[in-house]
Amino acid sequence: MKGLRGGVFSEFYAALPWRYKLYVNLRLISCPLEKIAKAVPETGKILDLGCGVGLLSFLLASASNRRDILGVDCREERILLAHKISFGRGGRGIDFKHADIVSWEYGSNYDCIILSDILYQLPLTDKKKVLQKSFSALSSTGVLVVKEVDLKPSLKMLLCYLQERSIARIAGLNTRRVEAMSAAGLCAIIREAGFKVRNERIGQGYPYPHILCVGRKDGQTV
Repeated sequence: MKGLRGGVFSEFYAALPWRYKLYVNLRLISCPLEKIAKAVPETGKILDLGCGVGLLSFLLASASNRRDILGVDCREERILLAHKISFGRGGRGIDFKHADIVSWEYGSNYDCIILSDILYQLPLTDKKKVLQKSFSALSSTGVLVVKEVDLKPSLKMLLCYLQERSIARIAGLNTRRVEAMSAAGLCAIIREAGFKVRNERIGQGYPYPHILCVGRKDGQTV
């Protein structure tokens, strides 16, 4: 987290509107971003779906200059802000696109596709569509990295839900209906899309029940 809180975060995120500053600071405090980043290859073509203003994308770019990162989000305002930050740091190895991840065609041969706290905002049919498209867009040795929150412990999940609704009400962000799944249910639909998957709890020391699912295509070691 030091890379973000240093140059990139202090120099460029200062220009964010207050509601984005609120969201980003809560994200830094409440989400184990470093653990997500460790699951991402240090080199190659990376697709960050639902990237928002690019917090995770910039963390990944800061950690390795051998990553070629494309962040995609359906909110144009977020992408414009991400572009502004990217241009401020030279735009090397990182780009952003305004698109709906459900309907947009991803392309191919990605080494990693990331879905960090995105699937819970989608209905089940769209969850499955995004996972199937991700499977098709990854290279034969590519990796899928999915971070979500589990339904248990229920008290932690309730706290997460209340924060999400509070941010939606106060700041006008993430106003979609919350449709979270259990860890078992999430792994099941990732497998249904064709992946071998492992999952682990990464919420130790955090207020929410974070889970990380890492998927690979058939024949690859998870």
